[in-house]
Amino acid sequence: MGGRQGTVPPGQAALSALLGASRLGRSSTEYRGQVGVTEDGEPYENSITRVIAPPLLLFEHAHDSVTPTLSYTREILSIEEGTVTDADVTPPAAPGDPRGS
Repeated sequence: MGGRQGTVPPGQAALSALLGASRLGRSSTEYRGQVGVTEDGEPYENSITRVIAPPLLLFEHAHDSVTPTLSYTREILSIEEGTVTDADVTPPAAPGDPRGS
């Protein structure tokens, strides 16, 4: 998406697993740790938290260890089990759109 990707040197991604977690009513595993990244020749250290309930990544948060306000969060807020229909994924028609009648 126009941004540059940094590189993670082999062996520098160390996340430890915390078993027995639960999120959104699902048994999950929480991973936490530090990841060293080099971008444009500058080293950065990021703190990472991920919560996984296979096959779903339910939560991910990363922030710069030096400047915590530089952060990223992705989170699933709710899950509804069942079959997905066309109506579930069809956006509402815009006002004046003849398909909305």
